[in-house]
Amino acid sequence: MSYVWIDIDNPPQVQYLLPFKRAFENTGHTVVVTARDYGITLELLEQRGVEHQAVGREAGTGRLRKATAAVRRAQALTKTFGRGSRPDLVITASRAAALAGRRLGKPVFTFIDYEFVNLTVPRRTGSYLVFPDLIGDEFFQSNGFKRDRLIGYPGLKEALSFAEIDLGSVTPHDFGASTTGKPLLLFRPPAERAHYFDAESAELSSGLIDRLAKRDDVQVVVTPRYAHQALAIERLEWKSRPIVLDEPVPFAPLLLGVDAVMSSGGTMLREAAYLGIPAFSTFRSAVGAVDKHLAETQRVRFITSPQDLDEIEFAPRGGLATDGDGAVLLDRLVRELSARA
Repeated sequence: MSYVWIDIDNPPQVQYLLPFKRAFENTGHTVVVTARDYGITLELLEQRGVEHQAVGREAGTGRLRKATAAVRRAQALTKTFGRGSRPDLVITASRAAALAGRRLGKPVFTFIDYEFVNLTVPRRTGSYLVFPDLIGDEFFQSNGFKRDRLIGYPGLKEALSFAEIDLGSVTPHDFGASTTGKPLLLFRPPAERAHYFDAESAELSSGLIDRLAKRDDVQVVVTPRYAHQALAIERLEWKSRPIVLDEPVPFAPLLLGVDAVMSSGGTMLREAAYLGIPAFSTFRSAVGAVDKHLAETQRVRFITSPQDLDEIEFAPRGGLATDGDGAVLLDRLVRELSARA
């Protein structure tokens, strides 16, 4: 085996899939990266100096539109590989790449850590599922996956994101003159176009922002997903002016630059939890096994109403306490995937 294909479908996947590029290259493999033009995905890859080919773009809302876009992107991805340049294995978290890998007749390794996503494509394409042991094989077997297609691993997916990062050498992001000296709360609104989105998440997020605007003991740093979310922030009257990020900031410096994170689930929340940064979830869809574990171990606290903020006192963050050895996990998975391909 000499040719590995990594497909990146959205911004968070840059963090946890890209470490496989160098890991496979270090073992003598050639690696090609494709990416969808979605959100800040391409900007993040460019920041890291990663050579990549952009294939496809944002699909918009609606199941039919998303499904159609996935099929079209799969067709485009398939065409990027000529007969003499087909990959030996595919690493991805996208339905389009799973479809393309099946058409190319190559093994596909689909990474997930939230079991309530739509699993139809990876199941029907015979993809391998790579997931945290916390979820367990039984869930996937009950949804039609064969045991030999399941690859569990210990700990959190976010260990992969930090596998190649020396946190001691990371300079926390400088938010500049806009800072007030108060504790910084990084706020991430919900992904309204995700297929698992629940309208309650948007309502809760809006209520929390209204309440945070009236507090003078914390300064909010907002990373909006869409333009209308940024506009909603700007229209409020704030006791402590928020910082709205309109350009991508590398995730490690961003997290190390704040004192707490509040997000509607997702990778950013789990990255904070992995580092031991106070993490608050506003996610209102079905709660997965990973988030349940993080709540039980007090690495994540679920917020269910704006009034819950009254019980929270924000303070300067303490030291970091990482959850697991990412380098060891990355090496283990590289060997596992190579053996299965």
